[in-house]
Amino acid sequence: MAAIAVLPAAVCPAPAFTAVPSSADADWTRLYAAYRSAEAEEKACCRIFGAREDAWDAGNALREPEPQPLESPPFDMSLPLAEALAAAIGPDWEERWEAREGERKAWKVRDDAAYAAFIGDTEARWEAADAVCDKALKALLAHPVVSLSALAEKAQVITERFGDMVDGDDAKVLIADIRRLAGGEA
Repeated sequence: MAAIAVLPAAVCPAPAFTAVPSSADADWTRLYAAYRSAEAEEKACCRIFGAREDAWDAGNALREPEPQPLESPPFDMSLPLAEALAAAIGPDWEERWEAREGERKAWKVRDDAAYAAFIGDTEARWEAADAVCDKALKALLAHPVVSLSALAEKAQVITERFGDMVDGDDAKVLIADIRRLAGGEA
């Protein structure tokens, strides 16, 4: 009779997940590789856009300041409300307000144009990469797994992508795969 050695759990290394799927399912392997590739591109684009946006925010002192809102003197509370309001804002309040709003709108157009020139196409590239990654993720999650290793990879992708925000739909996908692999109804 062969002896069985029992090692403490601390001595046994935990299985490491790899970036290469271990499934024999060619569709799963293709979808997994497509997702990981799209994810890498999305992260790279996000880093580039994030760095540009951080640089834009850091350069606030160099940008044209936004026009300040109009200030009115305090109300004279000893007067009736209509008289206090008229005295505080003055007869040309509406014209000053409209002029200030025109200045603010013109500043906003200039500021938006400067931001767009500074950021370039980095935001659009990141958004496009994110859309591709999202599509690849949806295709991967919708694909039924045929092995426990693929199930582990799917669970890893879900937890990496959503962390503590795993929702019921993600859990249902895993439960259906577990039931199928266990021989039950999906």
